Amino acid sequence: MPEEAEGLVLDAEQQLGRDAGNEIADIILVGAARKVEHMEMAGYETARAIAEALEMDEAAKLLGETLREEQQTDKRLEQIAKPLLKAAAEAEEDLEAEDADEV
Repeated sequence: MPEEAEGLVLDAEQQLGRDAGNEIADIILVGAARKVEHMEMAGYETARAIAEALEMDEAAKLLGETLREEQQTDKRLEQIAKPLLKAAAEAEEDLEAEDADEV
């Protein structure tokens, strides 16, 4: 695993250690996966640009296809995150309501 990706994993592990809520843990994991996807997309974009500059048309085409696959994966992760964020917000609202009732 590249050193940068290892750093992203360690960051997610540290965040998970601070927060015990399931919704938050899921959001952290999806966020870490999205960070990795963005790092991969940047790499493929750069490699494709180099291939285009060197007129390596087949390589540029294949790198473009791989880049689109990474972009689709990122969009799927974003779709996964939306209901998780909503659930976390609702759970927070419920806790605030319970706290207000106790006062």
